[in-house]
Amino acid sequence: MSLRIPAFTMETVLHFTAPGQDGDIVTAFGWIGADVDNPPTYATTDAALSLIMGNLSEAVTLYQIDYRLGSVAAEDPVVERTVSEAGLAGGEMTPINNAFLVKKTTAQGGRRQRGRNYLPGVAESITDDDGTIHTDVVNGINTNIQDMRTAFTGEGIEMALLHQSAPWNPTIVVNALCEAKIANQRTRLSR
Repeated sequence: MSLRIPAFTMETVLHFTAPGQDGDIVTAFGWIGADVDNPPTYATTDAALSLIMGNLSEAVTLYQIDYRLGSVAAEDPVVERTVSEAGLAGGEMTPINNAFLVKKTTAQGGRRQRGRNYLPGVAESITDDDGTIHTDVVNGINTNIQDMRTAFTGEGIEMALLHQSAPWNPTIVVNALCEAKIANQRTRLSR
């Protein structure tokens, strides 16, 4: 059992591939309402998580989803699911360190009550020169994320923040929205 993923919660880890990238690209979502004793209907949740591919570059593929299920056992079980969903946005992809930034907020205030996800696969065709993402794409990503959340809610599962430190209690996410500008990820080197 991990303190970060307690019973009645789970974490979904999405694995992507992209040209020119060594290793996989991952992003994770936390959830309340499913665990090792109450697993989700994987076909339903796989399809719901795959919705985010609708506005990602066709060069990016979602190839695996890991479900880390909360448990009272010594180790949280992980269910690995193979998927093969390519992005649907045409055109050249921006450099791999550019990403869509999805900001998650809760009903509580403070930095601890905010989360974010970086989604790979920003196509050049959907951004302006200053990094602004076309409004229809931002709206499309927001719709896809809401549709994903609705599918999970149908399973009795709510998006949540799983915290990295005590107190460990997960916090329900009330909004998950894509920013209008691309985000730039960088490696932090320790010196």
